[in-house]
Amino acid sequence: MIDTTVRDRILDNFDFLCKDWGFAIIDSFSPYCDSKKDVVIYQNKETNLQIDISANRDTNKGNRLNIEIVKLLYGIADYSDIDNCFSHYTFLKLDNSEQSTDYFGWNISQVDLFNKGANLLVKHKDFFTLIDWKNLDLYEQLREYANKNGYDYNANWKPFVFPYYKAFRFALNDLMTKNGYVLSYDSKALPSYANISINDKIEYTKLKQILIIKQHDFRDDSDDYSVYLGKKYKLTFKLIGDKSANKALNEIEKIIK
Repeated sequence: MIDTTVRDRILDNFDFLCKDWGFAIIDSFSPYCDSKKDVVIYQNKETNLQIDISANRDTNKGNRLNIEIVKLLYGIADYSDIDNCFSHYTFLKLDNSEQSTDYFGWNISQVDLFNKGANLLVKHKDFFTLIDWKNLDLYEQLREYANKNGYDYNANWKPFVFPYYKAFRFALNDLMTKNGYVLSYDSKALPSYANISINDKIEYTKLKQILIIKQHDFRDDSDDYSVYLGKKYKLTFKLIGDKSANKALNEIEKIIK
């Protein structure tokens, strides 16, 4: 059964963000595209924080609530910036008071689950409302907040990206742009409510031509990527270092020329 009141429930349970915390709703979706998720996006320009709250419209499914916190840079939320984006599960790590599985939505009503998520934010009200850290990167803000309140912050919570991967993505974009392609899809730049897979996917288009690069499933080999031109498979490459990255770029260049 599809619950058409999910967005209203988000608005009701998290109304304190606007009433008391200085946030404003900048957008909402019911549902978001074809994802069957309802979404409400809140922003606070004083603290440079954005909170995306989304939930499955099908209340029979687990993992029905996700809260994503993003630091606004020049008024923009950049989900690909690993220094400035994390989910509400990060707050559970501060004091180990709750298990992340408690927020997956199993064996709990959606109303109770939303109350649980709201209470988690309220517990960390200062993080969202004080302007002390408005110009810090989000993880640096979390570190300062943890130090101030006696929480145990761990620098390893921030995702790690291999330098060769960063270099590959930069060189790939340069290669494709020089050859007339435009980046049309980047899974790394999407908010969690818009991302249907944890696997990396990039698409470039040129007129009616499309080049797709897909990361293999982690159950297979997440270092492997496959390249498609249109619907036609072209090659598979490993991304495990500078040499493999350069080799992949050379092969992709042959395909598009």
